[in-house]
Amino acid sequence: MFSRFMPARLAAFALGATLLSACAVTVVNDTPYEITEFYIAPGGSDNYGKNLLLEGEVVAPGGQTIVIADGVEEGTCVIDVRYVGDRGEFDWYQYGHDACASDTFHITP
Repeated sequence: MFSRFMPARLAAFALGATLLSACAVTVVNDTPYEITEFYIAPGGSDNYGKNLLLEGEVVAPGGQTIVIADGVEEGTCVIDVRYVGDRGEFDWYQYGHDACASDTFHITP
């Protein structure tokens, strides 16, 4: 089930080829927790930048959304991910996701 923020994300895609060719990732929440923050950095970098979820957006357990990775250049394949669950109760990292092989990222506990 897509989040209620999907129309805004899809409208962003309609703005032009630049956004379409940017690093867009489908985020699937496979945890029992609400995800309230989501960050992406180029692999091996500590520069996670801003929260990629829209203000007030929550990815419910079993839910999914699309994020556009600010700060990750087109063609960057390996990304590291940080996500925060249950409004700050949990803070997780996953390293080395190949965004070129799969544009879907599964959040796991």
